[in-house]
This record gives sequence, C-alpha cells and structure tokens, in this order.
Amino acid sequence: MPFIYAGLPVVTVTGDQSYYDPHPPMWAFPYDLPEDTLALMNTYTCGAARPSAALALGLALPAMFTTWMLNQPDMLGQAMADSNPIAAISDIGQTVVGQNIELDGKVSFDPSNASNQLSYAWNFGDGASTTGISVNHTYRQIGNYTLTLTVTSPGGKRTISKTINVGNGPNYYSNPYSPLGGINRHNPAVTIATANNNLPAQPFLNPPLLSTPAPTMTAAPATATSAPTVVIDTPAGGNIANPGPSPITIILFILAALTLIVGLSLVGIAVLRARGR
Repeated sequence: MPFIYAGLPVVTVTGDQSYYDPHPPMWAFPYDLPEDTLALMNTYTCGAARPSAALALGLALPAMFTTWMLNQPDMLGQAMADSNPIAAISDIGQTVVGQNIELDGKVSFDPSNASNQLSYAWNFGDGASTTGISVNHTYRQIGNYTLTLTVTSPGGKRTISKTINVGNGPNYYSNPYSPLGGINRHNPAVTIATANNNLPAQPFLNPPLLSTPAPTMTAAPATATSAPTVVIDTPAGGNIANPGPSPITIILFILAALTLIVGLSLVGIAVLRARGR
C-alpha cells in the first residue's frame, strides 16, 4: 500500500490455496475474489464489521517499515524541494459505471510551511470538475478517464493525475496458479463469514506499567558537632528475605544433572564394551 501511495506501479499476488480445496477449512479466505475487502478482513479478525485493532496493527507494522524504506535516498533518490506544495490523491480502487467514488487530497501538504492553507481543484476527465479537499463523483459511461488534482498554496501549485478505467463490473484477472486454471470462481464448499456486530468491542490496551526504582539514599557522615544521621537504604526487593532460586532455574539444574548422568552412563557402557572385545 505505501508503494501505491508513493506513485509506484504495484502488482500484489496473494492467495489462499485452501480456499479451493474440496473440503476447505473454516478460515478459508477468498483473497482473489471481489469479496476480498477490508470489511471482510475485519470480520475474519474480530467477528464484526467495525475496524479491528489486530488487523490495523498487522497492516501498520509493514506499512511503517515500507514507508521508512521509501524515505531512504538509496531507494527513490532525492529531489530538491521547491516552493510548490506536495499533492496526493487517495486510493480509488476499481471504478464501476454508476458507482459513487470518494476522493480526497488530505495527505497533501506544503513542505515550506505545514500551516499554510491549501486549495484543491479536481477535474474528473469527463467534463465535470469541483473543488474541495474531499469530493465525490460518479462516472456515467465506460472508458478511460484522466483524473487531475491541482493543489495550490501561497507559494505555488502542483498538478498530479491518475488514469481511471471505468467498467461495468468488477475486473477478473486470470490466475495461472489457481487449481481451477484461469479465472477463479467461488467455491460452493466455502461459507463466507458474516459480521456479527453484537460481539463486544475489543478493549483498548492500557500502556505498559514500568516500575520506577525508589531513590537511593546515603548515610550522612557524623561530625563532632552533629549527631549521626541514620538513613535506611532499602534496595529494590530488599524487603524479601533471601529469595530462593526460581522454578525455571531449578528445572535447568535438573536437566543439566540428567544430561550429565546420561553422558557418563554412555561413556561407561562404551568402556565396558571395549574391554569385552
């Protein structure tokens, strides 16, 4: 996903071979079918249609690492900054005739001054245009259209574009690795999970509690003119009287002893066999 947002051509090949088994497991997921959506992924991870914290974490970690990689000069090179803003268009996905699409330029910004106000001008390539950071549009005819966004700041403007292919339905692509050979089809033996929004929401995780060591106090030296000051210095865990070894330590000692006994036994057997010969 970060590569897509960076404007790089990307082809993602995923699959769930078990989905096409005659007796698929209950968790079989249709990766390469139109049902494969974030909403369905939320259902599989938390049981409901609402956003899943586990899914967000699973997607965020590789996205953060990929974004870090893309920011390395050796990956995409470097370009001198100018006075123009940085423009970006949100992900669009497959576009179908008569289907409303939502677009935004929220990640656009002015690198010279992040507080500068930006204006957004959209051209959908079909004769329609509008302004605003978030817009909606519906294409009425099949074809290829050039979507253009112009972002303007006090110091300049930048124009970017995307080519949109509008069809009359979802696109199916041939998958030569599918057991079905060619275009994948639904497996009637698989029941796609449905969302149960009555399930309790996943609780928020509290930040980890890190123990703060108590401050260490030292004894003040006694002098002829002052009485000695007695200060008790209690280190962390000092109120525990001679704690014994932990269970893990005891188990490791036992395993080491057994290993030593077995090793000595094998050496003795080898010596006896050698003398018998």
